[in-house]
Amino acid sequence: MYLTHAWPAFAWMTLRFQNADPSERQRPLELVVWKAGVPQASWRALRVHIAGQAARPVRILRKESL
Repeated sequence: MYLTHAWPAFAWMTLRFQNADPSERQRPLELVVWKAGVPQASWRALRVHIAGQAARPVRILRKESL
């Protein structure tokens, strides 16, 4: 799965994930992370990671079979 979109808010963040395998494409999975449910350092790390993802071009990392 890979992150396709994030909606940050003050007290929560909604993350949308999509399956990377085209044959397994279904409805995207949406996950809501509540600020009160995670340690402050983890919340900060999530916000920094999401901000960094927005600055990078979209790319999908796939494990190649040998």
